[in-house]
Amino acid sequence: MRQYLGLGEGNEAVFTGRVAFRAMVDSSLVEPEWRRPEVFVRLGPKAHLVHYPLRGGSLVNLVAVIETAGRSGDNDHRWDREEDRPALDRAFAGWSESTHKLLAAAAKWRAWPLYGRPPLATFSLGCIALVGDAAHPMVPFLAQGAGQAIEDADALERALSQTVDIPAALAAYSRRRVARATRVQAEAQRQRRIYHLSGPAAFARDWAMRLLGPRRLSARYDWLYGV
Repeated sequence: MRQYLGLGEGNEAVFTGRVAFRAMVDSSLVEPEWRRPEVFVRLGPKAHLVHYPLRGGSLVNLVAVIETAGRSGDNDHRWDREEDRPALDRAFAGWSESTHKLLAAAAKWRAWPLYGRPPLATFSLGCIALVGDAAHPMVPFLAQGAGQAIEDADALERALSQTVDIPAALAAYSRRRVARATRVQAEAQRQRRIYHLSGPAAFARDWAMRLLGPRRLSARYDWLYGV
């Protein structure tokens, strides 16, 4: 549909050089503190690990994102594949003992190579509109893929409820959503770089995060979460 609208060929998605490994483990296999209803993010050179509890703390979801030098056309980067452990273990080899315990708790991982596209100037043409990943695919460094699709649905409903002119409604939806979705895409890309810093740059990042503290760090995203 993007191709039909003149918004890019179907095979133009670009591999980002990152692969997300995902697994779920029984919470009895991890430390009690990791069952708290919080999102934990561990940052390091060329990798990061996110974990948080699910289903009332009975499960812990793990998402480990690593950098890889592979190309988008390689068989190793096909979508949603069963994954063995060597690449993951190499990426986190020098990390803390608690990180290794978390990774070891998962018997099986699945891998999702992360792809992206440049932002679009419009999400609609005539009686056709793009929503969600079709309109604004984004890397998961702000966890906003589903969130932005929900915002699309809300904007689409508002536009369609205000006029019986479908092309006009879809154009209004596009005008309402393009700037914000593009900003989220760009910020997610920026986070992609910040999360995987190493050396002096990583030291500066960590120092800045401690200096800002939780409140001011959170306030940086009032434009996203406070709307």
